[in-house]
Amino acid sequence: MANDIEKVRQLTSEIDGWLSDSEGELLYKLAKEVPSGQAIVEIGSWKGKSTVWLAKGTEAGQRNKVHSIDPHSGSKAHISEGETNTYPAFINNLTKAGVQDIVVPLVKTSAEAVKRWREGIGLLWIDA
Repeated sequence: MANDIEKVRQLTSEIDGWLSDSEGELLYKLAKEVPSGQAIVEIGSWKGKSTVWLAKGTEAGQRNKVHSIDPHSGSKAHISEGETNTYPAFINNLTKAGVQDIVVPLVKTSAEAVKRWREGIGLLWIDA
């Protein structure tokens, strides 16, 4: 598993974000242990750093879907720097990591997403 962790660390090293490697490793391990048939839900994904850790973890486990909730409209700080849509970077990072088939992007707020949510949740990561 140490080799798998190192591969994910390398994959995520070029993705913008504030998640540390030790936090990413914990997300990987938690996602790997989610029982089959339970969703992994991430609230706040920005450019996908934690999303990749979660997706690679479940890929090594039960291959549960990672539902990533984010409007991708940027925070006030990012908007002031001209970054108003993070979705293209998010998708690009998922594709580079080879996890686009495991991640279900929900481009909306968590308040909007919860209105139609019906699945059991095995892991909830709130990063918003």
